[in-house]
Amino acid sequence: MDEAFVLAVRHLRQGRAVEDSAQYLVGRFQTRLIAYFRHHSFSDADAEDLVQETFRRVLTGIRGLNDESKFMPWLFQIARNVRFSARAVAIQRQEEPLEAIDAAAEVISQMMPMPPPPGAPGGLPPGMPPGGPQPGAPAPAQPLEN
Repeated sequence: MDEAFVLAVRHLRQGRAVEDSAQYLVGRFQTRLIAYFRHHSFSDADAEDLVQETFRRVLTGIRGLNDESKFMPWLFQIARNVRFSARAVAIQRQEEPLEAIDAAAEVISQMMPMPPPPGAPGGLPPGMPPGGPQPGAPAPAQPLEN
C-alpha cells in the first residue's frame, strides 16, 4: 500500500480533505469496480451506477473502518452487497408483470368503445348479463309464442 492511498483513506475516516481523498480513491478503484460489475453480467451503464452506489456507501461508512490496510476487502465487500441488492431489485421487477398487464388492460379498456346498453340496437338482449350467458346460469326468460 502506498502512502497516498493510506493518507486518502485516513483523511476520509477523519473527515479531512474529503473531496480530494474521495476523488483519489474513485480514480484508483473505479476501473476495477466497473470490471467487477461487468463480470457479473451488468451493462456498462448499470455497472457505472453500481460503482457510484458503492462509493456512496464507502463514504457513508468509512468512519467505521478501523484499519486502512483492510480497505480493499472492505470496498469489495460493499461492492458485493451492492451487486446482491441490485439483483434483488431486478428479480422483484420481474415478479411484477401482472401489475403491468393490469395497467395495460386498463388503458386498453379506456381506449375501446363501450358496448351499447342492453336492449339498444346492437346491444345484448334484455336480461342478458354483459359478457354473455354465464355457465350454469339459467337462460333469460323468452317471451312465449302463440
